[in-house]
Amino acid sequence: MKLPAILSSAPRPRRLRIAAAAAVVCASLFALTRVLHADAPKTAAEYQANPQEMLEAYRHVEVASVSDAVEQLLHEKRYMSH
Repeated sequence: MKLPAILSSAPRPRRLRIAAAAAVVCASLFALTRVLHADAPKTAAEYQANPQEMLEAYRHVEVASVSDAVEQLLHEKRYMSH
């Protein structure tokens, strides 16, 4: 018995699974590279080209972190007394 033309041209289940797995892998790699690129810190040259980005980045830094960084750079305690 001969299969109809529509059924004979349909992809085999194994090829379909391989294609689906390849699509999932490609989508995962694309998403991973987008996430890693988004979290990459900017360089000084990029901030000099667009100072507004640097100001925006500083808006997300806590005051205590800035204070700790200043203490580490100057090797002095820079906190307010009671």
